[in-house]
Amino acid sequence: DSDSDSGSFKGTLMDFDSRSLSGNRASTAGNVYEPDPAIKSCAAVSHRLNETRIVECESCGHKLFTAWYFKHPRTGLESVLTPANGHQACRSKSMKSRYKS
Repeated sequence: DSDSDSGSFKGTLMDFDSRSLSGNRASTAGNVYEPDPAIKSCAAVSHRLNETRIVECESCGHKLFTAWYFKHPRTGLESVLTPANGHQACRSKSMKSRYKS
């Protein structure tokens, strides 16, 4: 059952497609990751709505949509972008709880 896999996840791809954010900070509002404008403006970063991924907090399993990718300029290796400081709710002074894809 696909609903049981989503746990407490409340966002939808439709929410993701219509979301617009303002300000100069990264955001995870509505369970959708948006990097800050400086990251978005990098030539090696791309926004691919048709390749949206769901990433999961390593500590609690919180799910987050992301459609932001980094392509290394020399090697061409690509990776999905996630919040640099991990899941804020699971973060402590000594540990960051990263998202995994």
